[in-house]
Amino acid sequence: MPNKKIDAIKLSNMIDQNYSPNLGIVLRNLFALGCLLTSQGRIKEGLRVCHDVINALDQSGSSSYLGRLMAALLADPIRIAREVGPSNELLALFPSDKTWSSGPPTESR
Repeated sequence: MPNKKIDAIKLSNMIDQNYSPNLGIVLRNLFALGCLLTSQGRIKEGLRVCHDVINALDQSGSSSYLGRLMAALLADPIRIAREVGPSNELLALFPSDKTWSSGPPTESR
């Protein structure tokens, strides 16, 4: 059975189920910002921000998914950030597909 690529659509749905649209976009933007930090090599800081968003959610029955999502974030943070659905202003900060080379970033010190 092929390994299915995990996406952030379920995370987006969890945010929709738990929060108003106004607070939902704040959480999406915060998660995407964490992904951006991770993509820039600020892994510790980026993961902290993403974990803060996940900890704000009702994780009932979703802990396995959320663990896989965090692992995927290390390998492909830009894709995960786009899928969670941040605001257009935040999306403009991300590199285009042509300038982003996939692969785990290296941690800066």
